[in-house]
Amino acid sequence: MTNQLHMVVLFDGPCTLCNKAVQWIDKHDTNNRFLFASLQSDWATTHLPDRLSDMDSVILQTPNEWLSSSDAILEICNGLPNFKWLTGLKAIPRPIREFIYRRIARNRFTIFGKGYCAIISSDKILN
Repeated sequence: MTNQLHMVVLFDGPCTLCNKAVQWIDKHDTNNRFLFASLQSDWATTHLPDRLSDMDSVILQTPNEWLSSSDAILEICNGLPNFKWLTGLKAIPRPIREFIYRRIARNRFTIFGKGYCAIISSDKILN
């Protein structure tokens, strides 16, 4: 279903922050590079490598590799024409980026709540 031009963003379906991020990515994805699947979807169950199957993190499948957490976010930004500049954050050492990512991820339900609300074009959702 995906081709060389697409990357798949896997996100936590019941997470409001994640759903809002999916909507934001879709809005800024002017080159139609991204497809989306929740971590709870059949697509994720079928395609995720074992080493990532227990992750509670944003995961990105690129044509060449699987990325997670802050690495996935920065690669997503790299794929969005007006946000490539954010990849400069790779200059921050990965342990620091991961600490910040984990801190937000751990508190996301408390801060942003739970709810399914990613309303995007159905041809961009992988079930």
